[in-house]
Amino acid sequence: MKIVNVCFSPNGETRRIADYFTNQLNVEIHDLTLKPTRDKFNDFSGDFLILSLPVYSQNIPVPIRDILPKFKFRFAIINLTYGGYTYGNVLREIGKSIDSTIIGYSVSSTKHSYIGNEAMLDYSSFEPLIQRLKNQITEHVNVPKRVKIYPSFLERWLTDITYRLSFNPDLCTKCGLCKSNCPTDSISPNIEFPKTCIKCAKCVNICPTGAIQGKKSLFVQLYFLKKKRTGVIIR
Repeated sequence: MKIVNVCFSPNGETRRIADYFTNQLNVEIHDLTLKPTRDKFNDFSGDFLILSLPVYSQNIPVPIRDILPKFKFRFAIINLTYGGYTYGNVLREIGKSIDSTIIGYSVSSTKHSYIGNEAMLDYSSFEPLIQRLKNQITEHVNVPKRVKIYPSFLERWLTDITYRLSFNPDLCTKCGLCKSNCPTDSISPNIEFPKTCIKCAKCVNICPTGAIQGKKSLFVQLYFLKKKRTGVIIR
């Protein structure tokens, strides 16, 4: 039985869930967060796929989007993480992108990369999915269709106006952490943020001196006043 455990996790929340599956099943983890790793990855087929991804603006993260159709696994378990406000219809979109029968999924409310709110996960919640893999239970699980608040064609525009990055050269020590940890390899030597930037806030969160800052729009600040969902959904 070949199990491939894949994750994309710029700020580490999704990686923790993927690590739990790795530890419980004693399988290798493939972290496709950084572009060089994605470029070298070629393990696109097998019996079981464990796919762990965060939601960005109610969408599948751009860097992983083109990879999904390459997956040719018999069965798949999807682990989705989001900031606790809405995950849109991403589960169903992933299901349509991969060539696999979905035998289970989880949706976990985790720390949002823009506001740094703490979220404690009960990892034992994932045990039913672990047992399905151990016992090779392959019954199809239906993924319900959900309402998507914003259409996909507005994704880039929404991302640009809701979260703006700025750079203060006076605070920069040229440590290179922002560039080496950028999931899209977007940061130039002059610390600029081109259109390939997905606003994941990795550079903001990793910068040791605060030279890179992220500013939330008023709309997003008001949005974050909504009651945050907590917990894990398992199906």
